[in-house]
Amino acid sequence: MAKHKFRLVFLPLAVDLSCLLLIREPIVLLGRLVVNSLFAGDETIQTESCQGYKIDCCDRIEAGRNLSKGERLMPSESFSVRIYLQDGHVDGVKVVARSKWSGRALVIPRSSLPEEIGRDELNAPGVYVLIGPSDQQGRATIYIGAADPISADLEKHANNKSFWTWMIVCASKHDSLTQAHIEYIKARLILLAQETGTVTLDNQESPELHPLDGAEADYAETFLGHSLSIYPVLGLRAFE
Repeated sequence: MAKHKFRLVFLPLAVDLSCLLLIREPIVLLGRLVVNSLFAGDETIQTESCQGYKIDCCDRIEAGRNLSKGERLMPSESFSVRIYLQDGHVDGVKVVARSKWSGRALVIPRSSLPEEIGRDELNAPGVYVLIGPSDQQGRATIYIGAADPISADLEKHANNKSFWTWMIVCASKHDSLTQAHIEYIKARLILLAQETGTVTLDNQESPELHPLDGAEADYAETFLGHSLSIYPVLGLRAFE
């Protein structure tokens, strides 16, 4: 079957579907594994059989919260997200890049960790979230961590934490995150997850939010805000 480059379209709860008629290429609706084209004559896209697809999200997406100085704002900001399906299907490893962000996100199933542990992104400072299945009340269990290198923590958690089935890792593409940055971001994420109360936190420690000065605080807050805009795109809504 011929490979296709396709576009991932995020639809709000209420949308005029007639706008999709303007798109003259195959599309993928989030959450679907097999998508029939809206246009007569186009082939059905079987994502399971495709290798190395890139999904471009170039539509208007609402940005993550700006949490600096304790504020919880929801500014509307246009940005693009590129998701590379490394294994050729949506249940495999994903490499995620966002415009206006110095970071990179990885989505890694637990079963893929042994093959991915040597990645450059995991042998650098970063923040990660381990995610388990939702319970009957729809509450997932998560663990929020930070490490330098990330791989050291992940190898440990592969042995001592059984609940998680996949993870999201956020690291810098330019090695610009420091230990102070990642500990700050981890604490902010724990506090936000506690505040929203939509998940069960596996973290036992009480986070200490050590203030950063000047440019360091601005960088950490910007990295955090961009990470928060990525998480819902990848299926994690623990911080909303």
